[in-house]
Amino acid sequence: MRSFFGGYAPPVYCRYCAAPMPWTTARLDALRDLTAIQEGLSDDERATLNRSWDELTRDTARTQVAVVQVKRLLPKLVGASADAMRKIITEVATAEVRRQMGL
Repeated sequence: MRSFFGGYAPPVYCRYCAAPMPWTTARLDALRDLTAIQEGLSDDERATLNRSWDELTRDTARTQVAVVQVKRLLPKLVGASADAMRKIITEVATAEVRRQMGL
């Protein structure tokens, strides 16, 4: 997550129980909502993106798969919802994911 307030970056997940913080959950829900209304995607592509969003917020073995899948589908995203999706991805993705995606 990007840093705010003089370098402080709010955590994406609780350090004690690993649950997503409320602001992370809200952003991931927004990505899912935007995916649902994005034109030009097949149902399979929507499902792929929805499976990928959570993986962009942490560094796991599945993160690399998610990066490849999202990068493959990003060119298909158009309009205001696409711009909003890119902004939200930048807010929730790990630094490594942002680097790999060029965000």
